[in-house]
Amino acid sequence: MSATWFAPFFLIFLIYACRGQRQWASATIVASFLQAASPLLVVAGGRINGLQPAYALLPVGMAQLAFESFNLKNAKLNRNYITSSHLFIFALTAVAIIGAFLLPRAFGGIAHVTPPRRQDVIELVHFSAGNGVQAFYIGCNFVLFTLIARVVHRGSISIRQCVGAIAFGTTIAVILGIYQISCDILHLPWPDAVINSNLGSAQLFNQNAAGVVHALGITRRMSSTFLEPSMMSVYFLGMFSLFGLGLKRWHMGTAVLFCLIVSTSATAIIGLCALLFIWTFWELRSGINVNSITALSLGMACLVGILLLYLIGFTGNHFGFITDKLHSSSGQIRSSLDLIALRTFRESWGLGVGIGSTRSSSFLTTFAASTGIPGLICLVGFFATLLTRAMSSKSVDIRALGLALATIIVGWSISVPDTTLSLIWLLSGIVCGADTHERYNAVAQRADSVSIA
Repeated sequence: MSATWFAPFFLIFLIYACRGQRQWASATIVASFLQAASPLLVVAGGRINGLQPAYALLPVGMAQLAFESFNLKNAKLNRNYITSSHLFIFALTAVAIIGAFLLPRAFGGIAHVTPPRRQDVIELVHFSAGNGVQAFYIGCNFVLFTLIARVVHRGSISIRQCVGAIAFGTTIAVILGIYQISCDILHLPWPDAVINSNLGSAQLFNQNAAGVVHALGITRRMSSTFLEPSMMSVYFLGMFSLFGLGLKRWHMGTAVLFCLIVSTSATAIIGLCALLFIWTFWELRSGINVNSITALSLGMACLVGILLLYLIGFTGNHFGFITDKLHSSSGQIRSSLDLIALRTFRESWGLGVGIGSTRSSSFLTTFAASTGIPGLICLVGFFATLLTRAMSSKSVDIRALGLALATIIVGWSISVPDTTLSLIWLLSGIVCGADTHERYNAVAQRADSVSIA
């Protein structure tokens, strides 16, 4: 075990998180944006493993929950609540963890997979340490969701404070992203030993830029505090939905949109196109009026104009960038990995081969090949219940967070084949906790009005 150059910065997060549940929640939200960093590296079985900062803060949140449970003075704050979202994520966690240990053995010698550490080969599935590692992260996601939902539900941290922490984390990522591309022009050093200290994961922060971005003298694609540009695009698509479209904070939304364009990521382009439809559906569900129609029209015109200028600037035609990407060696490899994942799904009779056994180029195909139909049912049920509650909420903040979650899910499904996107589980927990807090207060107010009458 060895400490990294990020460890002193993590110590600041740790000290702040120990001050209370609100501080832990804020620190964890901000730390979720520092995805490419890790305070400690552990060498086990000849492999280097690093833990993301948001997951490394989990013991603090669990200790605070345990202390609260034994504190009789706070007994009145321990409102018991179970929602359908809790049931679905509990079932999802059970299916994934049990499957990680049983399915590789059940289909050993039958199903073909592309192992996570070596995607250039196809082999028969077998149980490995990777199954246990991914099962551990599945458990961490469950704990992360449960803790943040409980903290928000109890009112230890308000939804506005959560949004403020998200805004702070986004600002850090935007500033470091702009600094990253400025390094090429101004010949400044990039502190990869700190920001990219999670050597247990593949770091793709040195990918070459292309098109109009390269013509401006920028030779490196923006990845900011994330493992790769596509990972940054998934996060920033959600942040553009939250701040630019949901909360109408255009200064923050414009900065995030700039980073999405400069990232030259196909995920960003496809995600922005999908966002047009998601936003339209989301706004129409909340009611049709003159303001919503005007906002939708202006927003769509701006997004379409930016996308067209962006794509024309790359290739001289509207769709050349996407088609070139699909026909490139990278695009063909990604397509072949997804096809192998579908083959794995079929060879395992729709039950999957266990989380951590295989990895394709997108989350949806990887998850289907890993957890099968049971896992997909639980996953869809979990997010469907959350998004339905968010859309029907009277709170602007909850609806905006729901829109951000829906956008991230779309980008995640088509691009990033990992379950360790802590922001997704944090946003899910915030939406769940804020919704139950809102409903609890509404019931309490009705009970008070009845008693007074």
